[in-house]
Amino acid sequence: MALPTLKSRTILGIILLIILFGLGYFFTTPQWHKYQAAKAQLKMTEDQNAQLTQTLSHVQAFLDSFRSHQQEAAIAGLALPVEDPDYANFVSSIGDLSAASGIAIENLSVNSNLGTGEELATNSIQVQRISFAANGSYPSFKDFMLRLENHLRLVDIEKINLSSDDSGKAQFDVILKTYYQK
Repeated sequence: MALPTLKSRTILGIILLIILFGLGYFFTTPQWHKYQAAKAQLKMTEDQNAQLTQTLSHVQAFLDSFRSHQQEAAIAGLALPVEDPDYANFVSSIGDLSAASGIAIENLSVNSNLGTGEELATNSIQVQRISFAANGSYPSFKDFMLRLENHLRLVDIEKINLSSDDSGKAQFDVILKTYYQK
């Protein structure tokens, strides 16, 4: 009888092991799937975090570049003012340039193309005519024109009339065009 008891206990033990493995399988399989899903979610979150970190570094680089170019934009704004013709600074600059060249400026007038009754388009370039008379020698006037040409503000010379008196002093009647963005 000892033999059947050992045999039946072995079979019972094997059945018990199979039942335990079966129960373990049915209880751990859902947890395993949850673990795999959480692992995949973690991987996706880490990838998104890496992408956001890279995007943040690109945005930071753009902002650094933008900040470094703000001064250049301010200088460009002086060359072609936006919304305001900035007559005061330009007339002051003409006075400074003429004084540096030894030219006397008279009868300075600013003529804009405003008042034509036309609707001005946004971001359009508007022309401002500035006329004046300059008195001085030809070399001084030439120096003044070179300084004006190298000035930051965009300026086109439209017309120059030259006349001289008996003493050799020359008078230059000048019409310039300058621009601003409306």
